[in-house]
Amino acid sequence: MTPIFGRTAQFTALQEKVEAISTRQDTFKSRVDSHQSTLILVATASRRLLQSSKNFTAELRQLQEWRQNKTAKDVRLRRFMGRLQKSIKALAEMLAMDGCESKPCQHGGTCLPRFGKKYNCLCPPYRT
Repeated sequence: MTPIFGRTAQFTALQEKVEAISTRQDTFKSRVDSHQSTLILVATASRRLLQSSKNFTAELRQLQEWRQNKTAKDVRLRRFMGRLQKSIKALAEMLAMDGCESKPCQHGGTCLPRFGKKYNCLCPPYRT
């Protein structure tokens, strides 16, 4: 009877070892599944981050182009403003000029100022 009991005990011990290995295997499978889920989340987050990086790069490029265009427009605007200021100054100087200041009309003529240094002389009625 001993040999059967001994074999039964060995079988039971072997069965317990198999169950322990099966439990460990289930634990490892669960961990692997958990790690796979984590990897999927990391991969998804990485793809989103990569897309965000691409979007950021595109927006940065657009801002740089806008800045270059704005700088060029600012330069053109400053040039235009400079020319406009010079023209206004020249116009103001011409308006301030008095062609009659030197009293160019002779023999009692009346000086009529015009634009700039120009003038017209209006002769008195006794002169033609």
